[in-house]
Amino acid sequence: MTVFQATRTTAAGDAYLYVVRQLQGASYWIGRDTQMAESVIVDNLTFPNFIIFGWTEQDPGEDPVHHTVTYSFTDLSHGIGNLNRNHWSDAGLNEDMLVARSIYYDPDDPAGTSRASYADPVLTVTLCSRQDTAAETREYTFARRPDFGP
Repeated sequence: MTVFQATRTTAAGDAYLYVVRQLQGASYWIGRDTQMAESVIVDNLTFPNFIIFGWTEQDPGEDPVHHTVTYSFTDLSHGIGNLNRNHWSDAGLNEDMLVARSIYYDPDDPAGTSRASYADPVLTVTLCSRQDTAAETREYTFARRPDFGP
């Protein structure tokens, strides 16, 4: 019986660590993009889009390069799926990456789902992750970069 309990406890601990790592990875990338952003869009997006960031890279003597980063959900099953990041620029970049797995998103559960709100310059993101019996919800706040205009 003791071995069974120890195994079950370890599995539950592993599942909890897994969901926490997923949230940490997602918060890293969203925070990074928030700091780069000149614009943040979270309202009136169509599914599967979650957050859209935009900024312009201006190097002296070069044409400006416009960037867009879109976070979206894929492979949702019962509200649990992947959070992906697409980074596009008009210089030819179009890069997709998986940011986090086991993210809970269900628009029919507004109190319990992952969600984002933006009040310039602060982005607030609530991320929920679920795996087996483990679940974790964390709220993050990120400040958009100050405007360093000319």
